Amino acid sequence: MNIIVMHDENNLIINIKSRGFRAPAPPQTFLYLHKEKSAKEMHPVGYFARNFSVAVELALRLCQDGLRTVLADYPKKLLTHWQPIWGLNSTKIKNLVILFLFLFINCLFAEKEMRIISLTPATTEILFALGLDKNIVAVTTYCNYPPEAENKEKIGSFSNPDIEKIFSLKPNIIFITGQEQNKLNQKLKGLGLNTFQVDPKTIKEIIVSIRDIGEITNKKAEAKVLIKRISDRIDYYKNKTKKIIKKPRVFIEIYSKPFMTVNKDTFINDIFDVIGCKNIFEDLTLSYSQISAESIVERNPEWIIVLSMQDSKDVLKRGWGSVDAIRNKNIVDDINPDVFLRPGPRIIEGMDILYKVIFEKSKNH
Repeated sequence: MNIIVMHDENNLIINIKSRGFRAPAPPQTFLYLHKEKSAKEMHPVGYFARNFSVAVELALRLCQDGLRTVLADYPKKLLTHWQPIWGLNSTKIKNLVILFLFLFINCLFAEKEMRIISLTPATTEILFALGLDKNIVAVTTYCNYPPEAENKEKIGSFSNPDIEKIFSLKPNIIFITGQEQNKLNQKLKGLGLNTFQVDPKTIKEIIVSIRDIGEITNKKAEAKVLIKRISDRIDYYKNKTKKIIKKPRVFIEIYSKPFMTVNKDTFINDIFDVIGCKNIFEDLTLSYSQISAESIVERNPEWIIVLSMQDSKDVLKRGWGSVDAIRNKNIVDDINPDVFLRPGPRIIEGMDILYKVIFEKSKNH
């Protein structure tokens, strides 16, 4: 059921709409506050739980002041638009009070009843980091961190999850990624399920995603703590490496058949940039690009970071004897690629690993 509140210059209109006659979906309550009919802002009930005292006061004023109640006294974060409420009779006022009481009841149980499904490993890691273990009802077969994620119900792979099983679990919210899962997102929405896309490209966007997930799940305080931990680590390495004159040149190998790497517009590049390294392919047009062996040799990296399935022995067999990284045996192949390839909280772990490995031998530090 959706509760829709609309108001124009003269009236406040309350409309309650059901989901229709499609397959049943878990009950959800949303409040839409319209500045105009074409512009809507949706907030889950948990949002109003955080403004409980304000909403109670508003409900009481509706009873006490009747026709002369004005919404302009209430903060912008609660209401997106203000207009005096005129033309309200006692029945409409009574309905408003019922509406708010209905919201309050839902608010009291919003967190307890939250049932989350995560369709991306990175989002699963964020959810656990925010303390939402008990609310996660299912994840994909690729969601293997933290270890507790292995114990969650599995709904299939990242690219081909079991939609029927997802539906049967009655989730309140499904976290999904961007382009790769756009079609899946439409299918889930078509079933009346609530989805939220999490698809950060850079470290800044990872931080925004954590903040958004914290808002949606009523874990704002936990999200702030996690964001601060990430931000503090970034500042630490930026200050530590700011005096480096010549940054180590790095080839980031995310796939070997064919060779693939990343450009500057990725969180993977951001990790290397933060610790004072230069990605030799930062200037590529595409965020994730296929490249030739010749171009790698030509750009002559001082370090090769292997995030593919290859190891240093494989790399040494490539015949790149003129490359500085090969001559100096600066090949890093013993790190967990998930730390670098998942846009989540463990990016700071990746920074710690890389800094320790590279700058122990670097003459620039």
